Amino acid sequence: MLNLSIVMMNYLIGSLQFMMQNFTTPDWYKGSIMYQIFPDRFKRSDKYTATIAKNENVRIRHENWDSIPHSSITHENYGAKDFLMGNLLGIEEEKEYFKN
Repeated sequence: MLNLSIVMMNYLIGSLQFMMQNFTTPDWYKGSIMYQIFPDRFKRSDKYTATIAKNENVRIRHENWDSIPHSSITHENYGAKDFLMGNLLGIEEEKEYFKN
């Protein structure tokens, strides 16, 4: 596991520079595993019914889990409006997956 006493990140976008100094990994985190989960893309639970969003007229709901989201390559005027309709109940139903 990484034990970082000093972390310096130089992230340049134009003249923006971000620095972090004297960072140490907290003891409670050492040896842990962290998951970053995107609920919309992880799993759709059949027990959940999505509400109608205020921007529903521009959303692209994918009923087929295997459908390919739109992109700037596949669709003109692409705007990242795809929803595969995964949800938190879907993650909860798969919590045993994370314990293994």
